[in-house]
Amino acid sequence: MDSKSEMSPGDLKTVLNTANVDEDDYALVIDFLFYYGVIGLRTENGDQYIFNVNYDPKVLQIRAELKGDDARYVMNPAFALALGIS
Repeated sequence: MDSKSEMSPGDLKTVLNTANVDEDDYALVIDFLFYYGVIGLRTENGDQYIFNVNYDPKVLQIRAELKGDDARYVMNPAFALALGIS
């Protein structure tokens, strides 16, 4: 995926807000998206999804928290294709 497909934490929150997700539920929804492999986390070692971390979403959650505002979320290319997102 290219840099246009990255989302900062703020970008992801904007998407959730646009989808009328209650702000109190943001963490829950992001965890759900991690768990089902819809989104992953861009790292210095490449994009990582749930299947790259032995299906342990806590690994992705902790890495995202450690990066804070510098975290970059990415959509799984398989979902992007299915959803018609280029």
